[in-house]
Amino acid sequence: MSGRDRLPPTILVIDDEPTIRRGIGRLLERAGYRVRTAGTGEEAMALVRSEHFDGAICDLHIPGVSAVQLCEEIWLVAPELAGRLIVASGDLTGEEVHGLVERTRVPPVSKPFTAADLLAAVGAVCPAPSPPHPADNRRAAS
Repeated sequence: MSGRDRLPPTILVIDDEPTIRRGIGRLLERAGYRVRTAGTGEEAMALVRSEHFDGAICDLHIPGVSAVQLCEEIWLVAPELAGRLIVASGDLTGEEVHGLVERTRVPPVSKPFTAADLLAAVGAVCPAPSPPHPADNRRAAS
């Protein structure tokens, strides 16, 4: 299989703040990932039901849905995301949050986070794609 045939890993970003979704999306795209975003739990579940994701980042405070319930629904539909779902929040305290972080088996990312922190967290669950080998970019001689 050539480098052109392999798609970069796809990350789902779930956050109700449009500027945060866009910022994370741009950062991950520059790092070589494909990105899909959702602003609500319903949008996230529709995407998880219809597409494959190699990893996900979920804000813990999405209006109208419990983060625990959303993560459980994601795992039911896409069990391969267990261990590849990063939780992010400005408040990582409380029993419910602690229990969710324990169940994800992935260290949480505390907001505000740096680009390096986020890329390290995503890279730990889903390594960034390798840059294409120069030979993959050469055209066949005609």
